[in-house]
Amino acid sequence: MDLPELIEIGPSDLHTIQVCKSIVCYAKGAPTILTHLEKFFEINPGETTANNQILLLTANCLGACEIAPAVAFDGTVLGNQTAELVSDCIKGWLQDGST
Repeated sequence: MDLPELIEIGPSDLHTIQVCKSIVCYAKGAPTILTHLEKFFEINPGETTANNQILLLTANCLGACEIAPAVAFDGTVLGNQTAELVSDCIKGWLQDGST
């Protein structure tokens, strides 16, 4: 069995949203973004939505301090995020898979 098979966490259509929790992202608004996502999806970090399509995660650091606060959608890191920008990304992302 290959390593990727061992670490697979769910179906291939599972989307992930990762909110950076580094001190820089924290100071620039990450808690507000995370709270918004928790309310929007009605889940906590580490949980999936009821339809098992979205997994909400946090990361100690996404390595994007220069564009903090950062959020990764399916591994694509976007910077200078706000709750409003994240909402816009989610709407487009859920409609056509783009970020």
